[in-house]
This record gives sequence, structure tokens and C-alpha cells, in this order.
Amino acid sequence: MRVSVDVTNTGKRAGTEVVQLYIRDQVSSVTRPVKELKGFKKISLKPGEMQTVSLEITAESLALWDVRMKYVVEPGESCEPDNSA
Repeated sequence: MRVSVDVTNTGKRAGTEVVQLYIRDQVSSVTRPVKELKGFKKISLKPGEMQTVSLEITAESLALWDVRMKYVVEPGESCEPDNSA
């Protein structure tokens, strides 16, 4: 899966930003951190510039060691975007 976000420099100076992707597992067979960093990218932006940053989430990045000490990807809830706004 690929996740994309638009980042805009609304300031008057050039700058850098680190875009970070965190995930949260609502339910799992073992205790997991509330938030896990799964990707990041450092970008430079000129004043007023916008960049689209894409980060990939692989099955391997979602895997965990379960209670039987097997490295697995457990099923989870689907997260559909809320387009009602």
C-alpha cells in the first residue's frame, strides 16, 4: 500500500521537513506500541512550494512475532477514508 500526503511550506523561508508515517494496531494477539513509526522522508521546500510525499507500507512492515513466536501479519480492520466532509 502507498500513502501520500501533500506538504506545503506556508512560511517565507526555505526549510526542511521530516514527514513521518505512524500506524496503530487496534487489536492484536500480542501487546504492541500505541504508535509505531513505519516510514519517514526528509524533504526540502522553498517558500510557497508544495510536494507530494509517498511512503510505502509493506506486509513485512506490518508483521509481528505472535504468541507462538511466528512472524505473521494478522488480519485487522479496514480503514476507509471519511469523505463525508
